[in-house]
Amino acid sequence: MSLTGVEVPAATLDSIKPNTILMVISDDQGKARVIQIDPQSAPKGEAILRVAPGDSQSQGGCWVRTNGGWEWVDPCPW
Repeated sequence: MSLTGVEVPAATLDSIKPNTILMVISDDQGKARVIQIDPQSAPKGEAILRVAPGDSQSQGGCWVRTNGGWEWVDPCPW
């Protein structure tokens, strides 16, 4: 799967609007860039991000694009 997005100012992290997915990427020098994912680039009804259980989190789940935005599904069926 390939997602698309646009770079937005880091200040966007201070006030995130509903149904928004932001990705923070750091280069090899530690400079961070914030990308806002275009929801239309994600397929509907498929997991776009899976979260596995870990030491500090007992359950996993996934984010899925629905007609109305993003939905957390736990447990993740995909």
